[in-house]
Amino acid sequence: MKFIIFFSLIINYAHAQISLNQVNDFGPNPGELKMYTYVPQTEIKSLVVLLHGCAQAASDFDDEIGWTKVADKYGMVLLLPQQTETNNNWRCFNWFQASDITRGEGEIASISHMIDFMKSKYQIEDAFATGLSAGGAMANILLATYPEYFKAGAIVAGLPVGCATNQTNAWYCMYGFQFPIPSTQQRGDAVREAAGPYSGKWPSVMIVHGTSDEFVSYKNARYIFKQWTNVHGSSEKVKLVSIKGMKHGYPIDPEAGCGSLGKFIIDANYCAAESIAKFFLAQ
Repeated sequence: MKFIIFFSLIINYAHAQISLNQVNDFGPNPGELKMYTYVPQTEIKSLVVLLHGCAQAASDFDDEIGWTKVADKYGMVLLLPQQTETNNNWRCFNWFQASDITRGEGEIASISHMIDFMKSKYQIEDAFATGLSAGGAMANILLATYPEYFKAGAIVAGLPVGCATNQTNAWYCMYGFQFPIPSTQQRGDAVREAAGPYSGKWPSVMIVHGTSDEFVSYKNARYIFKQWTNVHGSSEKVKLVSIKGMKHGYPIDPEAGCGSLGKFIIDANYCAAESIAKFFLAQ
């Protein structure tokens, strides 16, 4: 029994020591972001971009939300862009600033160059994106501005594309308000406009949101669902997972070996990382 306990402690310690690799020279970096990666021990089959939420860092958004375990299981190399306090005091990705969300500019362009670097280095074709809160909003924008990069994406407690154009708008948007209220067609148009002349296949989208979210209203989950349903012309490629009673955060399931509690990381008896990975792989 003592040996089993000791062996278990060694495994847990090793798991806790998972470290990310920082990449400094990945190409142009107009958004002045940092880049981190996690490379699984298994054969690499795809790329997943993970975008952290406000007041978080890349190191809060790998093992803590269960994604390193998922990466090892499915052969997914993880790309974790990181915001800096120089760009945003709360370390939120600037999903509401035109200069950071327009194709070829700012933060969104930096992320695209990181993806180019990873695809070239690991000879990867299939790529996916997911994020939480401001990172969820940025992941949604990433899917819209660079749709040719992705097979699918997942927005966790995020916001619809085109929801805000400045910080004041952003606060209203987070609480589920826009003035005037866009039609579903207009929400879809926001994605199409972000993509420019793109005419290829759109990425499938999964939305995960707590119904009691106190920072980003659950209304936004419905808006994102309608937005991408309009883009696809049907709901076949769009999935909404509503977690009853959950507040703002990324859902994990520690009892099932998925993640550990942290800032905006919530035990919801639901392993979002595993569910999202399966959604990605089904596309």
